[in-house]
Amino acid sequence: MKRKLIKTIATITLASITIFTSCVPVPANVNASYTPPTLKYALNKRFYPLTGIVTNIFHLTSKEDQITITCANGNIFQFRDDTESCWDVGDLASCMMDNNGTKYVTDDKVITAMYAGSLEQLEAQCSNAK
Repeated sequence: MKRKLIKTIATITLASITIFTSCVPVPANVNASYTPPTLKYALNKRFYPLTGIVTNIFHLTSKEDQITITCANGNIFQFRDDTESCWDVGDLASCMMDNNGTKYVTDDKVITAMYAGSLEQLEAQCSNAK
């Protein structure tokens, strides 16, 4: 089980780095000749997609949770969910992010989040692909 978990985390990390390069921990415009994918392909140079793993759930009230997601590169974002969704640690959350019009990822906000499966489901898909 532990070996499968490590394999799953490694797979997600590699896939996220390859596919979801939108979570870059450096200024978005480090030099004028390079525009990171986050801004280059972002809608209106402001909104971009991001998938993270749910790493913490804090119950604020009986009807509202604060969900923490972690990106493959270690960046952490939080959002509040007042729907009756049943988030679990280890779920994958596909988010639409707002870069707040700044060059830095540290102030980006989750504006929407949707359940995108679990680590177990991803691992099963990876196993089936072999």
